[in-house]
Amino acid sequence: MTNSTITFILISLLILTSFNINQALAQGNFEDFETSATWPWSPWVVEDAGGTKLAAAAHMGTYGVEDPEWHYRTDITLGNAKDERLEVWFKFTSNNSRAYLGFEADSGGCWSFVAAANTNEFIIQNNVGYSFLDVNNSPQNYNLNQWYKIGITWIDTNIVEGKLYDSDGTSVLATLYLGNLSALTGGIAIRSVNGCYMDDLGGCTLPFAAFGYTIDQFTGTVVQFSDSSKNAGSWSWDFGDGYQSTLQNPMHTYTADGTYEVCLIATSTRGCVETVCVASIIIVETGIPDISFDDNVRIYPNPFSSSATLSFNNYKRDEYIFILQNILGEEVKSISHINSNKQQINRSGLSAGLYLYKVMDSSNNLIGTGKLVVE
Repeated sequence: MTNSTITFILISLLILTSFNINQALAQGNFEDFETSATWPWSPWVVEDAGGTKLAAAAHMGTYGVEDPEWHYRTDITLGNAKDERLEVWFKFTSNNSRAYLGFEADSGGCWSFVAAANTNEFIIQNNVGYSFLDVNNSPQNYNLNQWYKIGITWIDTNIVEGKLYDSDGTSVLATLYLGNLSALTGGIAIRSVNGCYMDDLGGCTLPFAAFGYTIDQFTGTVVQFSDSSKNAGSWSWDFGDGYQSTLQNPMHTYTADGTYEVCLIATSTRGCVETVCVASIIIVETGIPDISFDDNVRIYPNPFSSSATLSFNNYKRDEYIFILQNILGEEVKSISHINSNKQQINRSGLSAGLYLYKVMDSSNNLIGTGKLVVE
């Protein structure tokens, strides 16, 4: 930056990325089948015995499970809030295979979304008493020995969306909806038969990434970012200049004028991820006009280690005030009632670093600003 007027431009473009499936599964698994125990294990409840943990059934990690038949657990509370999600990966090794992902599960049964290779369908079932009643379906072909994913999202507390995803975890092959649900228990269930592998059963509350920002009017380069995300438990900021932060509401100082794209990654407590690169807003702020070096005031030496002198080039009889701020915009020193053409500035209380100063007259008119470095 130069000593002339600085024009600082922050341009923020709206770029929403898709739900990060792999990262979410890695962080938000309810079951990855990696325990050393023999399937099944607590807290799973066996409705129909069956299933084998084996390496060939692993989607990620070392193990998955083959043909677990009906197993459920009620320690999970998904389904009691909007924007919650449940998902599982599966792979068919036979044209007679089926995979079931159940929700609202307890000892009395569940609802489920079903991938059916034997009938080439994607199905919603009512599994009351763990029976099998088709409610809705969509035609769907499957490839053997290819991983797919079933994902369930609560659009509202009583409306569920089920999607079938291709092997990349993001390409949607089929979508079905189930509404008018009530008395959600939050339990989950799985089942697969006839040579179907299952792995990486995960869930989370989907975050909504959003934030605002304000630029310090004095410096023009200090920006306060304010998180307004929903369902977020951690934050990762990229300020577009090579610096990052994991604070929820960080303050950042830019050291060069230019155009920056700032991105926030919001992660829920169960590992779901969404990224936003602000809204489509353009902010143009004028930073410090360093008229002080050429016109009214100057400070020397600069940098300084013990003390510096504030000098008025065109001193007029008045009382002046000197204010010093750190790069966060916080006032760290002030000297008032200056009524001579020179004023000593002591280092007392100041750490080494860059500071920003301004000088005003008795009518609060700004007569000089600049940067001051303490060694």
